[in-house]
Amino acid sequence: MEVALAFVENPRSTIRKVEQMVGMDKKLVHKVLKEMAFHPYKVHLVQELIDGDPDRRIEFCEVMMQMIHEDPGLISNICFSDESTFVLNGEVKRHNCRYWSDENPHWMLKSCTQYPEKVNVWAGILDDRLIGPFFIEGNLTAVKY
Repeated sequence: MEVALAFVENPRSTIRKVEQMVGMDKKLVHKVLKEMAFHPYKVHLVQELIDGDPDRRIEFCEVMMQMIHEDPGLISNICFSDESTFVLNGEVKRHNCRYWSDENPHWMLKSCTQYPEKVNVWAGILDDRLIGPFFIEGNLTAVKY
C-alpha cells in the first residue's frame, strides 16, 4: 500500500526513489504498479497555439491538397524539413520524465526556444534525398537559415 500511496501523492516520482523510500525491491515496486494498472506516461513538449492558428493550418492543407491534385509532381519539389534544439544545460530530458498513473494525464510542458547553451540541428528531405544534418549554434534566425 505504501507504493501506491507514494505514486498517488507524487505521480512524477521514480521507481528508484520509491524503492528507497519504502525499502522494497525494484521488482516488487514494478509488480505493485502493474497490479494497480499504472503506466509510465512520458511528457509531451508542445508549442502554444494562438488564436487563428487552427484556421490557418486547415486553409494551408486545403490549398496544398488542391495544388498537389493539379500537379502530382509538385510533392517531389517540396523540401520537408525539421529542426531540433538540444540544450546543453540539462533542461527537460523527456526520457527521464514519467508520470505514473492508471489514466493518461495528457501531461504537457510548453517548450521554450531560448536557452543559454544549445545547439540546433536541421535536416531536410527533398524528393528521395536527405539534406544535412546541419548543426547551428545559438538562436535560429532567418539569416542563419
